[in-house]
Amino acid sequence: MVRATARDLPAPAREFTFFRFIEFSMKFLLSLVPHRALALLLLLAFAAPLHAADYFVATNGNDNNNGLTAARPFRNIARAALLATAPGDTVTVAAGTYTETVSLLRSGSPTAPITFTSPTRGAAKIVGQVRILGSNITLSGFDIANRNGNGIIVSSDRVRILNNDIHNCSGHGISAFSFDYLTIEGNRLYRNGDQNYSQASGISLYQPVALDQAPGFHIIVRGNESFENDSVVSTQAGGTNFRVGIGIQLDDFRNTLEGSSAGVYRPATLIENNLIYGNVGRAIVIGLSDNITVRHNTAYNNLPLRNTIANLGDFSCQDTDSVRWVNNILVTRAASLNAIFDARNTNSTWDYNVIWGGSLSIAADSTTVLGSHNYLLDPRLTAPDTNNFRPAPGSIAIDTGGGAFAAPTDFEGTARPIGSGVDIGAFETKPDSTAPSGIAPTLATQPVSQTLLPGRIITLSVSPSGSPPLTYQWSRNGAAISGATASAFTLSPIQSADAGSYVVKITGPAGTVTSNPANIAVAVTPTFTLRNPTPALGTLLAVGFGAGQFLSVGIGGRIVASPDGVTWSLAATVATTTLRGIVHNGNLW
Repeated sequence: MVRATARDLPAPAREFTFFRFIEFSMKFLLSLVPHRALALLLLLAFAAPLHAADYFVATNGNDNNNGLTAARPFRNIARAALLATAPGDTVTVAAGTYTETVSLLRSGSPTAPITFTSPTRGAAKIVGQVRILGSNITLSGFDIANRNGNGIIVSSDRVRILNNDIHNCSGHGISAFSFDYLTIEGNRLYRNGDQNYSQASGISLYQPVALDQAPGFHIIVRGNESFENDSVVSTQAGGTNFRVGIGIQLDDFRNTLEGSSAGVYRPATLIENNLIYGNVGRAIVIGLSDNITVRHNTAYNNLPLRNTIANLGDFSCQDTDSVRWVNNILVTRAASLNAIFDARNTNSTWDYNVIWGGSLSIAADSTTVLGSHNYLLDPRLTAPDTNNFRPAPGSIAIDTGGGAFAAPTDFEGTARPIGSGVDIGAFETKPDSTAPSGIAPTLATQPVSQTLLPGRIITLSVSPSGSPPLTYQWSRNGAAISGATASAFTLSPIQSADAGSYVVKITGPAGTVTSNPANIAVAVTPTFTLRNPTPALGTLLAVGFGAGQFLSVGIGGRIVASPDGVTWSLAATVATTTLRGIVHNGNLW
């Protein structure tokens, strides 16, 4: 964990981009007529039936038709949007491409919204922007791409955006401001930003305005995929471009920026069961916002690699109160980056998360609770590089989540829990009765090969990690060694017969690992054949070698010489006493 002081921390980046300008221009226009009353004024301005009706749109239609049957559809969605004014009205759009800006100005009721739907997901393609300014609206099943701004803009209450594919927009995929009771669920948001020299997100929520203070979650972002969003921001020091592309961003729910006087937004917000991967920017960013629960999301391989904004963390939380990060999986692109970044927060909680790669940066000015159930381990996802983010058998994420913070269902709608506990991340995994549970044993270091002389003592040892209990069996040359069932194995003293290849097999409830072989060699001890001169030459007491021959000294001062240590001849008799030492080549006998 890295703790920094407030002056070390960058303030949240808040670029005033072209797309933010468009949003504020629309917000200004809405301020001329309070948007809570906008629906009523529009109803008075346009004569329309006051009963629920079904309207149809198709590419072979005509806006002069009445649009009331599939046989006589309108040509444009915008035409149907002008007539669908009564609560409960439904506009069904047939497969095809519709190049238009769609403005949804009419309002339904809380119990009978006006619905715009593509019955087959993605079959009705809108090339342009969808603006939702009426309340109690449901938009479902469309494919939306807009090369000239955001995909969907929301500035109203009680809107549901469901099961759409929003992609290749030059701005945000979905952008909302001045709103309440918004549900964004089941959408796919990808490749937005489109190198537009602004800061774009898959989902961007900015400055909501509370319709009331009723309990429960007012804003829900659930079950979405936000991936490969990317844009270029030309604000790095020296004018060097750097890339961002945030998966999900919540900004200024306190309404303190850019002259807002709407007041702090305190109703609860929920971010759950989302898959966020491959974005060039951060996964989830929360700033100047309060009372938010972030749970059961899986984020994989996000974050930019070559600019300083990476230091703000894959999960980033700044200037907030009461933000709860629980039951999430986060795999950061590189270990050199910050996995989480927490600064200037009060009452924040991080618990029951699996975090792998990157650092945890919690500033000294945050009153943050880092719980005891965070796992800094590889979550062992099934095949993340092919977008299969389910925990594989044996993953630490299975059955280890916090039940008190659990979502009732997972990304696919499967009820939680299935096993003995709730799973961490977006997926609830069905237990495999044949699969081991827990963490499989691993070896960070291996036993070491060595060469020793006989009589020495050698100990081979390992320090594995993995779910207990762990058992050990050492083997030599493939044969198990009786009694060698501990993490360390000692040979004392070692003999020539002990040479061989040693391995240890470690077994736990989640699997087995075998060490690399440690090859133990026992060196051969040098041997000498003692040779004595013939008895007639006396007893050998000392030997020296030099000038190509051996000399020996013995009883009576006799000195004998030998070219090979076998055949000896008398070289000299230098004393009548016994000589007990000799230096031959230096002529000192």
